[in-house]
Amino acid sequence: MQFVVSGSVGGVLKQLSIDGCTTVPCTLRKGTNAVFKVDFTMNSNSKTATSVVDGIIAGVPIPFKLPENDACKGQGLDCPLTSGKSYTFVGSIPVSNNYPEIRLVVKWAVVDDQSKNIFCWMVPVMISA
Repeated sequence: MQFVVSGSVGGVLKQLSIDGCTTVPCTLRKGTNAVFKVDFTMNSNSKTATSVVDGIIAGVPIPFKLPENDACKGQGLDCPLTSGKSYTFVGSIPVSNNYPEIRLVVKWAVVDDQSKNIFCWMVPVMISA
């Protein structure tokens, strides 16, 4: 699957997988949770990790409110994060039945306690019934 790594400073993204996606754009089905798994290695220490997600439509980033943006709570990370250690982050986005059927780019960053990207990726998706 193709994705773009964008501005990762505090870590090195090793692998991204999205449940049910083998080609882009990834199809995100309404009424489901889209699950994203990221393997990465830290380049620095961080006491916290926070998810920041945008949907980019026609080049305009629109912030997406996650049910939980603390990446250290139920998303596979055990904070504090330690430089040189490898981790697996598992995040999900609820895909509402109310969303229009549309193509967009999902941009997901996890930022450290200095507000620097640990990792950041972007992938084209299609919301579908």
